[in-house]
Amino acid sequence: NYFSNPTLANGIVWDNSPDQIVNDSSNPTVTYSGIQSQDVWPGTGNINADPLFVDAPAGNLRIRRGSPCIDAGNNDAVPTGITTDLNGWSRFIDDPCTTDTGSGTGPIADMGAYEFMPADIDYSGTVNFADISIVAAHWQQSGGGDLAGADLNCDGVVDLADLAFLAENWLAGGL
Repeated sequence: NYFSNPTLANGIVWDNSPDQIVNDSSNPTVTYSGIQSQDVWPGTGNINADPLFVDAPAGNLRIRRGSPCIDAGNNDAVPTGITTDLNGWSRFIDDPCTTDTGSGTGPIADMGAYEFMPADIDYSGTVNFADISIVAAHWQQSGGGDLAGADLNCDGVVDLADLAFLAENWLAGGL
């Protein structure tokens, strides 16, 4: 819109063509957002890194493990009364495997419309038996890597702590 002053916070604007944000005679304020551009979009906390969507071509814009958008938003930018994401998960889920790079007291909101849920190991949109089966398949394994995502607390072993985290989030979500 010409001569508008839009505000974007905690968003992801990625893979739009030819421009992510058209800035004709406006003064957008963009903070704590992932914006695909040649340079990092001006504003506090912005990044220019692939958000690692689960399956963007199919419309699944939830973010995968390792996304730079995890724990990278600004808690103060989440509107009052918003307590869940578009999947029904809490708007504030900490990923113990990701260093907080956002702003606020933890847990830090993620960039984008969906929070990353570590217990949704298979990215189905819900925490269910498929996720338990992945934990079971790697039970008591230890070592490098993320053990197929089953090491939910990143302590190097798949154990009761991971199962407890999964149980706390049982049947969360529901895409």
